[in-house]
Amino acid sequence: MKFLILLLLITGGCQSAFSQSFISKYIQLKAQQFEEDGEKYIGVWPAIVSPAGDSVGMKLLKYHRRFEYLLTNKTSFQSGYESLYPDTNKIKAKYADSISRNPVFMKHFENMTAPFTGKPFIVNTYTINEVMKVASRFYYADGVRADSSITSHICITLNGIREEDWKKDYTELEAFVFEAIFSPIDNGERQPACTAIFRSYLNAGQKKFMENYTSKEAYLKNVRAYAFEQMEADTGLQQLLTCYHQNHQRTFSFLIK
Repeated sequence: MKFLILLLLITGGCQSAFSQSFISKYIQLKAQQFEEDGEKYIGVWPAIVSPAGDSVGMKLLKYHRRFEYLLTNKTSFQSGYESLYPDTNKIKAKYADSISRNPVFMKHFENMTAPFTGKPFIVNTYTINEVMKVASRFYYADGVRADSSITSHICITLNGIREEDWKKDYTELEAFVFEAIFSPIDNGERQPACTAIFRSYLNAGQKKFMENYTSKEAYLKNVRAYAFEQMEADTGLQQLLTCYHQNHQRTFSFLIK
């Protein structure tokens, strides 16, 4: 029994060390000092990196947006690192150790990198309705101006995903959607996909709900829900997502039906 326990501890330690080594190779927590209004502060953010000549790293870097979405939403990096600056090596090592011990992150990271590493992975299947439901929540009405016009974001963190109480884990699908929506920027465009149509739905929502305005909160909530509904049914957005998945299908660990 003692031998078995020792063996489990050894193999578990090796797995953790391997995970940390793999992560350290391709993920870094960047740190830089900034100054705003005469005050200095340390900014940190996770990023994908690629060693020169590393084929796996080059692929991860090419599809960096999906991994940055995972890092931003499934790891903790907002505190505990600033005090280590300017020792960036300590910052990188601490972050790599932290996320390699995070089972939720590791589950998704291993599944998302498997198409590039050749390791076996779980193939999930999503319906197009699920894809559109997730995608619509990235088009987010977030505020009301003094003139009652709506402010909005299409963003990695400021979106409607966290407000949803979905029973199913859509993390990997969310990462795909985020990458696809922002793919036009990689082709030289200045805005994410379907920005213009999203704004038209916001304008329509404003006109629709301004007639029965009762409070700023209710007005914003109604316009937001209306925009979600319209984007969820938008054929242009659906075509963008299905085409992006088809064109890069071998890089994803899921199917769309």
